[in-house]
Amino acid sequence: MPTHFARRGFAIFIDYGYTREEQLAGRHRDTIMTYRQHVATPSPYEAPGEQDITAHVNFTALRARGIEGGLDGLALVTQSQFLIGIGEETEFADAFQDCRLPQERAKVALQLKHLISPGGMGETFQVLLMSHNMGHVTLSGLKLAR
Repeated sequence: MPTHFARRGFAIFIDYGYTREEQLAGRHRDTIMTYRQHVATPSPYEAPGEQDITAHVNFTALRARGIEGGLDGLALVTQSQFLIGIGEETEFADAFQDCRLPQERAKVALQLKHLISPGGMGETFQVLLMSHNMGHVTLSGLKLAR
């Protein structure tokens, strides 16, 4: 009986973020952001205790640390590309299956739109896909952003 089992699987990181190239190009100068009443600002010293403070992820550094730790970097895509890429032919039809009223369907449709639209979270959030001991992985359906 072997005492060692090879671990294998995928790691999926989803967050606000940028690449080193985007930072150097000046598109992401501020890594700390605050949110108060659904408004984003880069000033953590305004309204202390009344706003959420968050930091954007440097996906280039995260990917490099993952590779150093033995992971394989598969792709960095937008949330929109990821969600549409993993969607089935039904295109999220199952999200509507419990909707009984037209208002419920409209609410779910708006939520999905916010998740995948460029004006919503679709282009704001990035998804880093990594694997470990999975061999050659083909990401069918996903169009690689970088």
